Amino acid sequence: MTAVDNCNQTRRDRKKEQARTKIIDLAIDLFEKQGFEQTSMEQIAREADVAKRTLYNYFSGKGAILLAYMQRINQNYDPLWQKVIDKNPNTKTRLMAMLEIGMDWASQNKDIFIMYAASRLQDMASMHQMESDKRSGLQGVFERVIRRGQEDGELRTDMPAEAIAALLHSNVFMVLMTWMMQGDAFPVRLAVANTIDLFLNGSLKRKV
Repeated sequence: MTAVDNCNQTRRDRKKEQARTKIIDLAIDLFEKQGFEQTSMEQIAREADVAKRTLYNYFSGKGAILLAYMQRINQNYDPLWQKVIDKNPNTKTRLMAMLEIGMDWASQNKDIFIMYAASRLQDMASMHQMESDKRSGLQGVFERVIRRGQEDGELRTDMPAEAIAALLHSNVFMVLMTWMMQGDAFPVRLAVANTIDLFLNGSLKRKV
């Protein structure tokens, strides 16, 4: 491949990424204005000024657009996640700090979070295999925290960090969904703290 070919490829990739970003932004705006179910792929294609077939080349459906948006949010937060990992002294404080940030975001973007969570629950109900590229990225952040805890000798190492993170993510996800459904009356911070404590320390009665 020549330098010109490389340049053309880079330009095409850049245009594709710009088109993808435009579609995500327009779709999220439509979801927020008129609702997820009320928005069709046809309308998204029309607003983005692309053919419906082209839209499906980028995204398999509305849920995939929501997922891409959540992945982008998580990627934008990545420097902050790393700062939290490095700054806090142990696994529990790292997880609590991360989830505090996550809860603040979810509280400010409640409608989008509920839409995304409902889409993920639908995938789970249909036994859809949650491949790594079909997750928001938060589980990957948990995995980094778990791996750090293993490296520090704080957490068990007979289970891979990925498996532990997947279990933690499922538990936390359900707590956040309960919060979204019940509203501010639900003691979400206490529930999250209890979930992390139970996850890290187990449910066996402790000796005094």
